[in-house]
Amino acid sequence: MIWKIFARLPSKWNDAEDYARECYQAGIIAIGWNKLGDLNATESFAELRGKLKEGWGGEAESGAKTIGQWAGTLWSFRNKVKAGDYVICPDSDSGRYYVGIINSDSVFYDETTLGGKCNFAHRRKVKWVRVLNLGEIQSIWPGGRFGGNQTLSEVEKGAERFMKFLKKKRSAFVPRSRVSSHPDMEWGKEAEARAMVWLGERGYQPTNVAHLNVGWDITCGNSRFEVKGRKSPRSAVRLSQNEWRAAKKFKREYTVLIFTAPTKEALQMTTPMQIPDPTRTESWTPRVMYEYILAE
Repeated sequence: MIWKIFARLPSKWNDAEDYARECYQAGIIAIGWNKLGDLNATESFAELRGKLKEGWGGEAESGAKTIGQWAGTLWSFRNKVKAGDYVICPDSDSGRYYVGIINSDSVFYDETTLGGKCNFAHRRKVKWVRVLNLGEIQSIWPGGRFGGNQTLSEVEKGAERFMKFLKKKRSAFVPRSRVSSHPDMEWGKEAEARAMVWLGERGYQPTNVAHLNVGWDITCGNSRFEVKGRKSPRSAVRLSQNEWRAAKKFKREYTVLIFTAPTKEALQMTTPMQIPDPTRTESWTPRVMYEYILAE
């Protein structure tokens, strides 16, 4: 079976941040409603509905209908999602879709924070096998629409096309893209400063290590962030040979943050595109001067 699972709370709630990247990097898929406690301790669907009504009844937009949808999501996450099933987790921050295989037999409860602030406690272990961009998704599902909009939904239409697509090997290198290969050099330090603030807001404790020339700009525990700033999407995103080697070495622990803003004032409010594990999940254009240009 194929499941579409969002690692975020509904956008109408105060905390609507997307934790897809954190789940990808941690090798799990997680959903919220922590106050329920361990789902394995809930004996029936009716009991689950009752707990949801008691804890979140005031936030249920459509009353009993919404409570029922939430209960269905959690019950399916515990009982219907099986080891060996595929999961697709959309990431609104990067426009990517993480594809993995469930490899835990049961749901488990763990409030340990993932990355910065993600403490979604209902979790399943996942072996992430692919990252798809919007164009690839649209080649499988025309229009890019599949599954439902709720936290968890089964994907039935296009399942055969999806499985066939996964058998195709992605090319890591493509011909030079049409974007300018000249970087916005003055945006570098400004983008790093913005990244430090943004990561702090996400619950990380960032340290700027750009001056050490280690292949990334900011360290947060085991996570490494390379920061890129540009004034327009028409400017290329480049990785130096040093950055490329670091990305290849640290894989999922290495993320490129791309800040795009026309002015320094706008930059202070910009949310970055996040690309984890960039050498494996994206296509690049190699250059003889040992740089790699993101093919957009």
